[in-house]
Amino acid sequence: MRETVRSLRAYFIVVGLISGGMQIKAFGAGGLDVVDMVVCGIDLAFAAGFVYFGVQLPTLLRENASLILRTLVASAVVTLLSAGLATFYIVQLPIAMKSAVVGALAARILVTLLITWYLYRSTKRLAAEAARPTAAVAALFE
Repeated sequence: MRETVRSLRAYFIVVGLISGGMQIKAFGAGGLDVVDMVVCGIDLAFAAGFVYFGVQLPTLLRENASLILRTLVASAVVTLLSAGLATFYIVQLPIAMKSAVVGALAARILVTLLITWYLYRSTKRLAAEAARPTAAVAALFE
């Protein structure tokens, strides 16, 4: 399915709101150490950025699509780094708990990276389309 600007806008907003809600819930649950709080804070900033991208998408596609693309790459890198941190904590768990935690973590990382890749690919395509002059504009220069 090819995303339109309208559907990609909705996708950014929904992803941002869901991710932001998850981070706020994690903060509210308490019991986070400093590292977890930093990771949640970074993820919350990305969530806010995704909502902003959704709201401003048509303008950003024309004027600053690279901001969206760089942010999506940074989000993927942070996802992988936080997976590495999580691995450090998993090693300390009792063996009986490890398989369930590893499976859930792997699924979350995979889904997050697939969503990020999809947003990146769709944004890149729509930015290229927005950069092409329309037939009406092209006729002005003939």
